[in-house]
Amino acid sequence: MISEDDLQKLDLATDAFERVLSDEDLIGTQLSRCPGWSTRDVANHVLGGAIRYTHYFSGGDPAEIAWTRTADHVGRDPARAHRTLADALRREFVDHRDDGIVLHHPIQDVDAPTAGNACTGAGVAQLGHCFRSRARYRAGSVPLSFPSRPG
Repeated sequence: MISEDDLQKLDLATDAFERVLSDEDLIGTQLSRCPGWSTRDVANHVLGGAIRYTHYFSGGDPAEIAWTRTADHVGRDPARAHRTLADALRREFVDHRDDGIVLHHPIQDVDAPTAGNACTGAGVAQLGHCFRSRARYRAGSVPLSFPSRPG
């Protein structure tokens, strides 16, 4: 089951990453703290993940959306692209919050609450690590706290 608290965490994570993507100087070819990945690569990974997880909710075959792993989802307005994709994914979480759905991920099947956790706290902490040296996170005027490394 996906609780109201889970949905609130998802909303907070979505808002935090949207603020990161709103910094025009942040998303580009510069290296992130994730070895071998630019900040744009990391952003595309997250946005592609939203497409993939939305697809997994339909029971679709992961091979059908393999293209999302290399596509440019960021485009010219990364924050808007993220919001559009995140809203679609949130609708799937809401629609399936009580049905115990199992998502068919290519690495291993996961239940919806586990997928939600990957999209919230743990995922945002890892993003914070990747972008940490490139931007200062702020929620309004209150700095967000991210661990110095993922995990």
